[in-house]
Amino acid sequence: MLSSAELATEIGAVLGLLLTSQAFSIVVIGIGIIAVAGVVVNGYIDLVETHDRLRRHIVGPRGVILRTGRLRLRTVVLSAVTAVLVLMPIC
Repeated sequence: MLSSAELATEIGAVLGLLLTSQAFSIVVIGIGIIAVAGVVVNGYIDLVETHDRLRRHIVGPRGVILRTGRLRLRTVVLSAVTAVLVLMPIC
């Protein structure tokens, strides 16, 4: 599953470059995608860890997913927004 998170990161980065008509360069590949992949993987690990912990206490997959989202969505979004703001000067 971790590979799917990395793949989604790379697809999103390429789509973002195409939508903004930016050229591919070593800086984009070397710094941008790796930095964004780190944020995505950290958020993914956080969500999966919370999901696994809650699965022992809550019956039913829907309840576990909803509770995980409610508990961890803010953390994941804040870390993603922070990473975007930090990487903006590089653009």
